[in-house]
Amino acid sequence: MTINKAAVVGGSSGIGLAVCCALVKRGCKVKVLGLHKPEGINCEYEYCDMRYPDIMQFESLAHDDSINALFISSGIGRFADFQHFSIPEIEKTLTIDTVSVLKLLRVFYDKLLIGGGA
Repeated sequence: MTINKAAVVGGSSGIGLAVCCALVKRGCKVKVLGLHKPEGINCEYEYCDMRYPDIMQFESLAHDDSINALFISSGIGRFADFQHFSIPEIEKTLTIDTVSVLKLLRVFYDKLLIGGGA
């Protein structure tokens, strides 16, 4: 499959930014959804905070026919013994790493089936 335009959720830093850079280097158009616009790459940008998932934003993204690839790299990583995690930190991590990702995948589900052929 040739990627013409990719949406990268969590593309502002880390692995997501590396994915964006690799895609742009290969001539792909990239739309980054993240907490801030990544510096140094030519891309579209839209603010997105996965702590507070905006279903309308996800639906708008899913209905963008120019996007034919979705990369989700948003997330929280913290290495610590469990007793060092506070209850709010656990809730925040589960929201960003699991709940919001599942909501995004649900909104994209039909497009993923068409693109991947289930």
